[in-house]
Amino acid sequence: MLGSLDCWTWLLFLSLASCTAAEGALPFGSERMTRSLESSITAAPLHNTSHEHHAELKKRQSVNNRVTCGYLDGDADKPRSAESGFNCRVDTERGLWGFCPTSVIAASDCGLAGNCVDKHSCSRGCGIRGMAGITTFTCQEEQFCSTLILALGTDADFSYIACGALAVTETLFPTPTIDPTTAPASGPSSTLPPESTQPADSSSTPQSDQTLEEPQSQSPSNNTGAIIGGVLGGLALICISVIATVFILRRSRSTKAAPDNMPSAH
Repeated sequence: MLGSLDCWTWLLFLSLASCTAAEGALPFGSERMTRSLESSITAAPLHNTSHEHHAELKKRQSVNNRVTCGYLDGDADKPRSAESGFNCRVDTERGLWGFCPTSVIAASDCGLAGNCVDKHSCSRGCGIRGMAGITTFTCQEEQFCSTLILALGTDADFSYIACGALAVTETLFPTPTIDPTTAPASGPSSTLPPESTQPADSSSTPQSDQTLEEPQSQSPSNNTGAIIGGVLGGLALICISVIATVFILRRSRSTKAAPDNMPSAH
């Protein structure tokens, strides 16, 4: 019985010793395993921003996507471009040009403006009249009807009329004709907006022709000195003519009387 008890006691001692050894080794082993796992785990990748456009990049892309319609007065520093999503269209039938969405195929479906009405000199309308389907722009009180002509060649001028800050008529050329390095400095030009913010009234009713008031001619001032001088000059000319006539007549008479006074030969 005693021998059996010693055996169980010995087994219990060995079990306790094994548990103690395992308990002492577990933290070290756990810490080493944790470090190994931490070293093998990499940080999560950052959000991919390759598809996002930075402000400057977007600005450059917006500029590059614009279509240049022409250059104001041929100056390379003054291009006139269509906004993104628009292009330059020419309606050869109506003699108009303008900015049209790229989704529109026919230029006649772009709704190009051919007439404009403002509160100033174009109160009766400026532009094309009497043609069906012509779009009319109505300007606000502080705006003016302005015209921008696209000169594509001889007898190939197309008009773009809309509301602007000034009542001007300007010309675009398809290619630059002025060297930007030698062009004289000029003030800011008044160009028309690519698309009008005012509602366009599509009207096919002919409008009455615009009447332009002729400036009243100023009455000529009475130049008394010039009149007196002219009268005196005329009188002097008459007197000289009379004196010359009398002198010629007297000379003619004296010439005829000379032979009669000569003595006769015997």
